[in-house]
Amino acid sequence: MEYFRKYGVRLLAFAQLLFPVTVQSAPEDAVICFLNSVRNALVAIRSNETRPSWYQKKLSKEIYSKTSERQAEYEGEQYGINVPHNLKTFVQYVSDEVDREAYRVHVSEGRLLDFEGKQIGDKDYEQRYIFVMDPAGNIYASKLIVGVFHHSSFLAGAPVAAAGELRFKNGKLIAIINKSGHYKPSPDQLNQFVDRLKLQNVDISSVEVKDWYAGEN
Repeated sequence: MEYFRKYGVRLLAFAQLLFPVTVQSAPEDAVICFLNSVRNALVAIRSNETRPSWYQKKLSKEIYSKTSERQAEYEGEQYGINVPHNLKTFVQYVSDEVDREAYRVHVSEGRLLDFEGKQIGDKDYEQRYIFVMDPAGNIYASKLIVGVFHHSSFLAGAPVAAAGELRFKNGKLIAIINKSGHYKPSPDQLNQFVDRLKLQNVDISSVEVKDWYAGEN
């Protein structure tokens, strides 16, 4: 039980990534096994024991200089202070590099894949994911869990080169919106993200690209 309480928030985020509907009713022992199996798989990939063809090596050189810092109003959210919507929760900060790999997006043949190589947003209805891009161009995405997992979670509150929302339907990216209250990314950062996708041969010719904060300045 103590183990579950310690890792419960992190586990909830992992499980929500794959099982957004049933996670709340999952038995504790099954959920703990899920976390262990995910972590072991990620460690294996990171250590070169097995790397599938779609796997992309994590980038380390910072090439995007236009970044946004987390808004000051969320200072301390990881400790239960200034949590969005004044919820009595703790916002998860993913500081461990292995754990962070569970959210990294891989691009293969123009398709956006999760850490298991599965196509993101493959349902026949619209699905929404929050995302960030770090200064090196690595992209991370997950489902939003209000009060628990936000844009600031991916990089543990560190600055981002882009942030917002990705919308999918039938595995196809249909919209990119720079909507993030934690970072309030600029139009330049939105363009940085679009350019990054183009470099990886993602077809955005029919994708809606929207500046959420247009007209505010």
